Amino acid sequence: MGVCRQEVRRKSGRLLARYIAEWPKSDGTKGSASFSVNLYGEEDAFELAVYCRRKGLRDLGLPRAYYAA
Repeated sequence: MGVCRQEVRRKSGRLLARYIAEWPKSDGTKGSASFSVNLYGEEDAFELAVYCRRKGLRDLGLPRAYYAA
């Protein structure tokens, strides 16, 4: 779990890139969010993914050291 960049080549040959954020949830499942590099740009997609992961960890009630920058 964390933030990672994923690239997928479609059948048409087009390359799709996205950042994926994952975090644990209190019910034992995982939360996730995905942000397109084509839509948001490289830097903003990464920042959005990091923000979502940190918010998920905050909502879980973990100590600040787990999600503070």
